[in-house]
Amino acid sequence: MISNESSSTELTEIPINGSSASPAPPGVTRAPGPAVTSPAPPAKGRGIQPLASLLRHKFLALGIVTIMTVLAVPGAMVLGKHRFYTEAAFMVSPRFVKNLTADQELELQSNTQYREFVQQQVKTVNRFDIVYAALQKMGERRTVWQLNGETDRGAAERLAGNIQIKPVPDTYLVTVGLEADKKEGLAEIVNAVLQSFMEQAKADEFYDSDDRITMLKAERAKVLESIKDRTAKRTEIAGELGTTTFNESLSNPFDQLLIKAKDALDAAKRNRIDIEAALASLEQKSGGSMAVDSFAQEFVDKDAGLNGLKANLNQRRANLLQKLSGLTPEHPGRKAVENELGEIDSEIARATGVLLSKFREMLLSQKRSAVAQARQTERDLALEVENVTTRARDYSAKYSEALGIGIELDRDRKRVNMINDRIDYLALETNAPGFVRIVTPAREPLSPSKSGHKKSFIMLFLVGCVLALIFPMAPSEPRTQERSRDRDHLCRFRLDRRQSCASARARRNGHSSQRAKRCVGPQRRLARGSRRICFVSRRRHDT
Repeated sequence: MISNESSSTELTEIPINGSSASPAPPGVTRAPGPAVTSPAPPAKGRGIQPLASLLRHKFLALGIVTIMTVLAVPGAMVLGKHRFYTEAAFMVSPRFVKNLTADQELELQSNTQYREFVQQQVKTVNRFDIVYAALQKMGERRTVWQLNGETDRGAAERLAGNIQIKPVPDTYLVTVGLEADKKEGLAEIVNAVLQSFMEQAKADEFYDSDDRITMLKAERAKVLESIKDRTAKRTEIAGELGTTTFNESLSNPFDQLLIKAKDALDAAKRNRIDIEAALASLEQKSGGSMAVDSFAQEFVDKDAGLNGLKANLNQRRANLLQKLSGLTPEHPGRKAVENELGEIDSEIARATGVLLSKFREMLLSQKRSAVAQARQTERDLALEVENVTTRARDYSAKYSEALGIGIELDRDRKRVNMINDRIDYLALETNAPGFVRIVTPAREPLSPSKSGHKKSFIMLFLVGCVLALIFPMAPSEPRTQERSRDRDHLCRFRLDRRQSCASARARRNGHSSQRAKRCVGPQRRLARGSRRICFVSRRRHDT
């Protein structure tokens, strides 16, 4: 038996990445097994599909979540930390709590102003300067909050950011709390901040009280010196005016003197006028005689001496007339009696004339003297009025100056009293409870307020869920462009080698023409990068 064994080489097309292969040409068979083809370009517009990836790899995702959940328990125990919290409370009163008196400027007029005032206090508690001062007052104890290598400013800013200030609804209270990992010194920090805030609140209520008291004392010293100078000046004026009391209700004493002097001057003028008129009337001549003669005759007629002389002479005259009646005209004794009667008449006329002249001169002298006296009185009164007027003017000016000094003294004394009241108020009310006071200081926490284990467990569990979602979407065999090129080159090398072998066998078996044609298509398709073509030889046995 002669067996003719002829071997034939056939081309086998292997799809890559599950891509469908085109129908094999005649004489070409496909190799069994998974098809391998070059990666197809992704479809446009599809993008990443987490849900689809999660459904395709649900067991992988479930395993990742399970592993992370198991690891989250010890991780939470290691990473989780207890949190401690403590708080203090202070009250914001709607009224200023005084020691003795309260200033009107410290009153809150409405509920809106009170709410704004409360918000101001809330915003003031964690102010940087207050927190910084609290840490500085703690001294070395501030290390319970300040970290190693941390600056004072950084510690103060961190503390200001961690302090929790909350007004308690429907009350006058405001809470100040702090949460940290350690409970040691937590209450001390809160109390230090609250105490620093209280000091600042007192200082804000009586802003710069020490300097204000110093300024008020200096002003009081100046006012007291002014009072001393004014008092000395008024005492000097009182000595010049001869008075001890200065009162606006009292009239100027020189006013009365001036009024009286002017009244006296007016009376003197009227008296002078009257006297001058009387003198002029006496000196006036009428019918060859002066008017004064009638007034003088009245005095002559009333003169007792003249009347006695006249009585004696008339008695002698009566006796002589009696003698004369018994005598004849030729009687020698008659002539003597008549001569004696003439002498008696002459004596009476002479005595009357002398007395009349005397009384006339007396009356005229009297009137002239009265006129001179009235004129002198008028001149003296005019000088007195002028003097009193000058003195009244000077007195009035100095009296008015003294009254003004008195008014200034009263004002200065009131100012001193106001300054003393203000100094006493600032010194006394600075230590008053005021608007803000501590109600409950912070206490050291006995137990944690919250635990960090639960938070750490939840975080680790969420990390597992994220990994379970992301991990299945990662490509199982990532390829770069360079790696794909290397594989294409290797496949071409194998293809060329097997093609040459197949051509050699085909020539020996007389099939070179047909085999050569079958290799053209795969080479072109390989050049386009759509498929990889491999040659598989198949041995045929002929019996």
